[in-house]
Amino acid sequence: MVSDDPETFADLDGHCPGGGAPGCVLQVREVAIRFASDPIGFAKSFVTGAYKQLTQNASTNWGFTPSRSSAPANDVERAGGAAFNGGVTAAAVLLPVVTGGEEPGETFMGPKEGSSGGPGAGKDFTPSTKQNVVDENAAANGGTAKCVYCGTKVTNEPGPDKVNIDHAQAKANGGNNTQPNGQVTCAYCNQSKGTAPAPRTPKVKPQEQNQNHQ
Repeated sequence: MVSDDPETFADLDGHCPGGGAPGCVLQVREVAIRFASDPIGFAKSFVTGAYKQLTQNASTNWGFTPSRSSAPANDVERAGGAAFNGGVTAAAVLLPVVTGGEEPGETFMGPKEGSSGGPGAGKDFTPSTKQNVVDENAAANGGTAKCVYCGTKVTNEPGPDKVNIDHAQAKANGGNNTQPNGQVTCAYCNQSKGTAPAPRTPKVKPQEQNQNHQ
C-alpha cells in the first residue's frame, strides 16, 4: 500500500501516493492493461465507478459524509468517477444567486441581433461562453437570468423554464459560437424558435393565463 498507510490515502490499490491523484502514470497504465485484457469487465467497472461517484456527490450535496465503502474502489472505477465529474462540470450552467431583480413581465434584456461567420460558425458554445452569456443576461436584469423572449426567470430544473443558451443567429445559418451570438432563453421559447429569428408560438405568461381564466 502507498507509504504503508492505507487508512490515510484514498488509493485503495496502492498505486499512487497522495491519494491516487488523476494523471498518475501507474494508474493510467493499470487502466490501459485492464481494458486490453477484459473490455467488457472494464466497461462494467467504469460505469460502476460513475454510479458510485454520483451517489458520493449526492451525499455531499445533502450534507452527509459519503461512505468509504461506496467510493470507487479501484483504478477503473475511479476513472469512471472522474469522467462523471468532468462531464457534470462541462455541462453545468451556473445561474446567479437571485437577490432581487424584476419579476417576469417587466423590463428585461431582449433578443440579440447575433453574429455569424468566422472559425466558430456552425459550432456549439463552449462551457465558459455559456457561463458568460448567463452572467451578462443576469447583470442586465438586476441579478436574475431571464429568457430574452418571454421574460420568464430561467432555472436549472427540467421543464419549460429550464435555461437554454440559444444561438441568436442559428448554427444552420452560419451563426457562430461567440458571446455576441449567445442569448439566454427558456426551453419552451428555444424549442419554438428553432432556426427562425423568434419563437413561432409565443409563450403565454403566468399573468396572461390568470387573466384568461377570469
